[in-house]
Amino acid sequence: MENQLWGIILCHGNWGKELIEDVKKLFGLKNKFFVFSLLPNMSVEDYRKEIEKILKIAPSKTILISDLYGGTTSNTAIYLGLKYNFNAISGLNLPLILEIDKEEKIEKVLENLFFKENKNINCINLIAEFKKM
Repeated sequence: MENQLWGIILCHGNWGKELIEDVKKLFGLKNKFFVFSLLPNMSVEDYRKEIEKILKIAPSKTILISDLYGGTTSNTAIYLGLKYNFNAISGLNLPLILEIDKEEKIEKVLENLFFKENKNINCINLIAEFKKM
């Protein structure tokens, strides 16, 4: 589908993959989600290169989603978000995935997450936080 948003999930271990599989089974997904698991034996450089393979073909309607703020996955999301001009957020959780999946426009997702009072979802706009430094 051309109107699909792409969610690129950066997480430690396999829980991101399991989360997306469970969401697919329970709710279905209309948007596309790709999970990149950072495993103990991976270097940051190899992890980044693996993600970049998909980012090179990703549409402008792509958002990077990391699991932990301040960790390797969020630092990688910031680096790649700036390099490829994608939005990057931290705070992977079920309500966040459902919020992203219900929209077709990236601007609407960002508005729902950061400009409306949304008490159900706690996430951080990584690029905005990085630019404050």
